[in-house]
Amino acid sequence: MRRLERWLHQHLFKVGWLLSRRLATTTVLYYLLFFPGIVVYEVTVWFTATLINLRAELAFRIPEEQAAAELRLEFVRLGRTNSRLKRGALALAPILVGMLVIWAVAAGVLRIPQSIAPLSAGGLEAVPQAVRAMAATPGFWLWTYVMFTIANTMFPRDSRALRIGRGWWLALGALVVVALANNAISPAVAQWLTDAVILIVEVLLIVAGLNLFATALLALLEAVIERVTGASATFQNGRLVAMSRQEVLQAKAQEREKREKTARALAALPRSVYELPLPLPAAVAKEAPVPVTAPPVLNAAQGKAGAAMISAQPLRVESTPIADDASDEESS
Repeated sequence: MRRLERWLHQHLFKVGWLLSRRLATTTVLYYLLFFPGIVVYEVTVWFTATLINLRAELAFRIPEEQAAAELRLEFVRLGRTNSRLKRGALALAPILVGMLVIWAVAAGVLRIPQSIAPLSAGGLEAVPQAVRAMAATPGFWLWTYVMFTIANTMFPRDSRALRIGRGWWLALGALVVVALANNAISPAVAQWLTDAVILIVEVLLIVAGLNLFATALLALLEAVIERVTGASATFQNGRLVAMSRQEVLQAKAQEREKREKTARALAALPRSVYELPLPLPAAVAKEAPVPVTAPPVLNAAQGKAGAAMISAQPLRVESTPIADDASDEESS
């Protein structure tokens, strides 16, 4: 979902630059396009900060020129806090409010569930009928635009703000599952939780459908403008870099060639240690057998004669006695 949203913002920002050729104008148009969603987001943040007793001040200003395709939603200045719960509440509140608004518009105004009901019976053949039923609703495109802007502004730019605690979401989900499995929750609450999960899934499907349709439309418009004007741009490290269409095509070709070269190099690597081309030792040549001769056999007489030739003299130690002092005096 986040990757699809990033692609959408990049294509939208690029189309704005291709039409204006000025980053300042592109930035202002970029924020004006998402104005309904920005209002819902900032009002929700301000109201949530007031509820959790956190200082919040309006800091409205004209967006500064930027080359990154991302909304910097900083029109409400918040006080500093070290509480993870407060930061999590500020990040989670726009998501919940955005989902509720999208569902209210989709189910109450556009009546999307009733329009797509024939798909369950007619399959893909009933798609034109469902589209005509939805498009016949008064203000269909206006309400679709409102849902589109809210869907692409309700998620926080930094997803780490939703990490209230280590394993917090997992523990809560496991607790709910265990309670439902053991019938520890009343049927009314269980039905409410089931409806909430279904609502979240349906809203995410609506958001994904809107973003896919908008991304395809923007990509087509972008290709037409590039073909007509010859100008183009690309994103490097998240920033827009102006280039000609030919340069963009060459850069894409080089990137594709690099990926293919990397893929071929990875495919050539052995899949296991048994496929490694390890060097084998050379074969050992057979050497000629060494002749072994038996020792000569001596008879008894030869043995005695040989033994007589070996003589050993005992070690003789000669020592000269040292005269003591008395004998020295007598001699003197």
